[in-house]
Amino acid sequence: MYKSKSVSVVCATLFVGVLLSCAVYFGITAIMQRGDKADGISRAEGITFSVFSDSFYDNANLKNFIGRCEYLLFGSLGSPDIILGKDGFLFDAGTEENGYNYLEDYLGLGRFYELEALANTINMRYLAYKNQGTDYLLVVIPNAQTVYSDYMPSYIGPMSGSTNLSLLTAYLSDRGYDFFLNAAGALAAARQTDMRAPLYNNTENSLNSLGMGYLFTAVCEKLKTLYGVECSYVDVRAMGLYTGLTDGKTLARRAGLESIIKNRTVSLWGSEAAGYSSENYYGSMTRTRLDEKRVTEANDKTFLLEFTDEWDKIQLMSFFSNTFGEVIYKSNQQYSSIIVRDLQPDIVVQFIHEYELYNLIDSNVTQTYNAGLRLDINPHETSKPICVAQIETSEGRFCIAGQTENNAKITISGDNIVTVSQNAVGNLFFIEVDIGESLTETVKITATVEGKTPSEPVYLRLSRSGDVKPRTVAVGKNSELYSSDYSWLNFLSETQLEALRAGLEERIAKARELSGKDTEFIYVIVPDKLAVYPDNAPDSLLEVRESVERYKAMAKGLYESAGMTVIDLTRGLQDRTVLGRLFYQTDTLWTDFGAYIGYNSLASRIAEKFTDVKVINPNSFGYTTKETIGGELVSRLGIDGAVISESYLEMTPSPEIYKGVQYAYSGEGGFDIKRAFITYGSDSSLPVAVIMRDAYGTEMLENLAMHFSKMIVLAEGQFSVGDELIAGQKPDYIITIRCNGELS
Repeated sequence: MYKSKSVSVVCATLFVGVLLSCAVYFGITAIMQRGDKADGISRAEGITFSVFSDSFYDNANLKNFIGRCEYLLFGSLGSPDIILGKDGFLFDAGTEENGYNYLEDYLGLGRFYELEALANTINMRYLAYKNQGTDYLLVVIPNAQTVYSDYMPSYIGPMSGSTNLSLLTAYLSDRGYDFFLNAAGALAAARQTDMRAPLYNNTENSLNSLGMGYLFTAVCEKLKTLYGVECSYVDVRAMGLYTGLTDGKTLARRAGLESIIKNRTVSLWGSEAAGYSSENYYGSMTRTRLDEKRVTEANDKTFLLEFTDEWDKIQLMSFFSNTFGEVIYKSNQQYSSIIVRDLQPDIVVQFIHEYELYNLIDSNVTQTYNAGLRLDINPHETSKPICVAQIETSEGRFCIAGQTENNAKITISGDNIVTVSQNAVGNLFFIEVDIGESLTETVKITATVEGKTPSEPVYLRLSRSGDVKPRTVAVGKNSELYSSDYSWLNFLSETQLEALRAGLEERIAKARELSGKDTEFIYVIVPDKLAVYPDNAPDSLLEVRESVERYKAMAKGLYESAGMTVIDLTRGLQDRTVLGRLFYQTDTLWTDFGAYIGYNSLASRIAEKFTDVKVINPNSFGYTTKETIGGELVSRLGIDGAVISESYLEMTPSPEIYKGVQYAYSGEGGFDIKRAFITYGSDSSLPVAVIMRDAYGTEMLENLAMHFSKMIVLAEGQFSVGDELIAGQKPDYIITIRCNGELS
């Protein structure tokens, strides 16, 4: 017994000695190499603590050596973002660039707030292709740990039933969105029926050839169920297998163990046999055509396959191209009108990985699908509306958003809801319905344009989520959206108002003393959408509207009593609503036309004193209808702005109007209208102005610049002017432009 203990102690001591010797050797070698490379620096100066730390503790060779020893001796990994599972499997536990964390999702620790946005985005993709007569399917390739959860180490615990993918699958199913395939179930079933080899690479979060074969089978079966597509695909179980060991892939390389942890590579016999021809198509795309003798009526279809991973495309090519008449492979998922028009595909299948779900709501990609939502206008029958989003705004209440023909009336009905009929604004509608106590409700949606017959109905299933996020936007009548965030609304006491009035009077007097002029202070009150479009406001904002009007009256009285000129734009905007849209439907901001009315009122006031100021006539502008993505109110509603396309009228002034106006600015990155800048006019007889503004005022600046010899514009949101600026610039006007006359 004592002899055994002695031997153990000696062995342990020798082992520790070997490790220390190796560590010292690598450390000294690294330091000496660092010292040799330091030109002009003495060896004594080079060997500092920081050099020692960098060369010894952070030496890549030393870390790699220790990691190898740790794995070979103890069977563990030194990398915290890689998990060593059973049967030589490595699982990713890190965080992707999009913020997705593998381990947190596996354990169900995160809150998946993007369910509504993802569902609406996926539905928009479906609708964009359906509107062009093309069937659509989105396929999610699950993570390795989703299919091989039993290979995860026991200390991690079981996989949660609330992973992002499982929640999204259930959410889409509740809404009847069956154009979605979570391949986890099919791959898990394939594991049980075909045990010849794993379906995934053991050192990378990716399917091997066998797994891709079963993924292809699952896609074919889904397409047959959804669209009746007949696929005479080969039985993967009947194909031969080749297995071999190669250097470890991504995860093994990340751990520095690619030469030790081998990847079990799997290939299918015959999967590379090409019964098709291929060619480049539109640059990076590939188009394949099945040999004519193999084309039948059943498989003579055109497929457009879109990928986020090039290796997925390479592995699936032999399966799809050997099965269908024409297949086009595309390495991104942006919508292209040109490709859809030229190819006229029968079916579009998009592949995305479980860890890439967040990428589906990339606005740069999503907004490309608006091009596919163009309505076919029929002279006699109203076009069928396109519902691009549904959002649960409160318990049992849903906002349905979509596109229709211009100014159509949308009617929503159902067995257990009150029928709602409201007008669209332009071609956009936002209508709120209440499903009462029902857990789910299928509603019928039709559109009607005056002089046409009603459209064919669209059916939509609404399901309670049980976890409704609070919104700061209210859905009004006739598709109008309003902000419901009035947290800034704070009435002041008479004492506070008197103190502010005295402070303003003192400030105005001091400014006039510094400028040596009778500097005029002008405060422009810009009303919000609620004041300009009150008729369509929901009942929930009735009291708020009255409070806002009292607040503006309080602010106006304060400024006027202090000696300022107040221009309240409320009445001027209300009187001109019949002339065109003054505020965006999906945003809190005013349109170019609304901003012009504000400009006209302010410029007219300045022209009373300076007769050389000529207000720009509306006929001096060019008018162009354009489109923009949904604005702030849509985002607050919980809809990705990129799924909404709002039309607006852009006012472009004639170039001659601004001739001679020069801009001066500082800072990197070029001109930014939200930052401070100065404009110089060509006429020195015109006044000098200092302008403070919020986002509403920003929209007026370009037109105002021509009316001043110098216009000093403070950064957006800055509402204080220093004495030095006033004394140096000697302004004729100090102008504040602000929504609702906020007193903050």
